[in-house]
Amino acid sequence: MTSGNAPTFASIMFLTGVGIPILAALNGGLNLSVLDGWWDEWYDGENGWAIPTADGVEDVDRRDDLEAAALYDLIENEVAPRFYDVDASGVPTRWLEMVRHTLKSLGPKVLATRMVRDYVRQLYAPAAATARALNSDYAGAVDLAAWKKRVLEAWPGVRVEHVESSGVGDSPEVGALMSTRAFVALGSLSPEDVEVQLVQSCSPPTPSSVWWPCRRASRRARAAPRPSGARSRSGPRPRPGRPRRA
Repeated sequence: MTSGNAPTFASIMFLTGVGIPILAALNGGLNLSVLDGWWDEWYDGENGWAIPTADGVEDVDRRDDLEAAALYDLIENEVAPRFYDVDASGVPTRWLEMVRHTLKSLGPKVLATRMVRDYVRQLYAPAAATARALNSDYAGAVDLAAWKKRVLEAWPGVRVEHVESSGVGDSPEVGALMSTRAFVALGSLSPEDVEVQLVQSCSPPTPSSVWWPCRRASRRARAAPRPSGARSRSGPRPRPGRPRRA
């Protein structure tokens, strides 16, 4: 796959799952990985490629065949042509456009300083504040315990009654937007007590189809004539937020 002294594209890209490829963005490499972990959050379609997976296929051998075929197809029809598409000077300009975009979009995100800052601001500091609120006079802990007890007792009355979706046809394409509205009976609970989730599962309609990764969406329930929100495979879930005071 090389000509003369030209490097192979495999030498400047990362083909792997999660973990080490986070360094690719800082080294001018492009990721070719399954949508998992940080890559699932930051992949934007222009900073690398997502390897299709067949998570819902129970037959291990068939899953291997589907995923291998999808990977080879991705390399043959997208990755390799992009690298070997060179200009008159032998420069792969389209590939370098992706590299520049990757450095710009992922570079600031894959730094240890960003990771530590996010942990402190989003996890450690809120956890410390919550601990102080619950333990200063124990009133917060009492309220939280009462809220959990009330939610558990009322949970049998929570159910998804009806779901409506729009925006995609019978053959949805990767990247298509789907709008979903669910009518959820909350019983004696209020919308502030729950968080609702939407899990879109995809199954290959034919043996040769590729299982493309699907996403999960999470939203708080909103008050409506009938309590509404997004539906999850197991229905709405308790949202352990701050207890509501009488």
